Amino acid sequence: MLVRQRETGSLGLAAAAGALVGGAVLVRYSAVALLAPALWAIARTTRTTGTTRTRTSGALRLLACLGGFSLLLLPLPFWWSACFGSWLPPAYGGRWVITAASPWNILFGPVHGLFLFHPALLCAAVGLAFLPPLPVGREGMGEGGRGGEGLAWRTTAAFWFLSVAVLHGWWSESANPGGYGQRFLIDALPALALGFAGWLRPGRCRPLRIAFALAATLAGGVFFFAAVGGLVTPPAPWPWPQRLDEYTVLLRHPPGPARLWQALQRSSFLLRALAPR
Repeated sequence: MLVRQRETGSLGLAAAAGALVGGAVLVRYSAVALLAPALWAIARTTRTTGTTRTRTSGALRLLACLGGFSLLLLPLPFWWSACFGSWLPPAYGGRWVITAASPWNILFGPVHGLFLFHPALLCAAVGLAFLPPLPVGREGMGEGGRGGEGLAWRTTAAFWFLSVAVLHGWWSESANPGGYGQRFLIDALPALALGFAGWLRPGRCRPLRIAFALAATLAGGVFFFAAVGGLVTPPAPWPWPQRLDEYTVLLRHPPGPARLWQALQRSSFLLRALAPR
């Protein structure tokens, strides 16, 4: 939707993009972070008419987006008042503190740091930050030379990723000790897809980049399998391992075939259904 909005400069699409973000907030409050990259992309829209490029009013586009966003959220205070007796949203636990430690505390933190427990995502982040952009949309080869529009979208995707990371890095419960890994950054995954595209695109050292991505994906799968299969004992009172050093037990005492089979049975719904104990 944002791609077409940038190509046409449509106020209706700007409002629809805002409404889409508003709908996401109705499902998950933290999706409000997506409003920032949406406004960023819409503010930089270029409308093409024939062979002439003109700039539409940035203020009108932003107001249309904010209007669409606000329209869907208008019933929320009444819903909160009816269900919880307050015009403000109910507490989700923890506290919010604006700190310069974000987003590094959620990306590289020793407890469930995103790039530590999900190392393949580091490839996507590097793709967003450093690798040549892919052409995006019908105008992907214009605006600033070859791949200019792709560069604009790479910037928007990086802003999207960092907006989500910064927001959750301000939350005291962002480490998610009661779950596995950094599920609170799910809102950032669509933006990282563009980074993966840049990481895997043809070019210099592509076989090495593909091998690194596969190895990182395998490492993340091993971490998860070891945790859900019970090969790593989580620290009390948490149900999941919290730090990577807790996985060193796999190196000190490698599990044998019998234990691996037991772990597979514990972690697989299919095996549990086919071979119940």
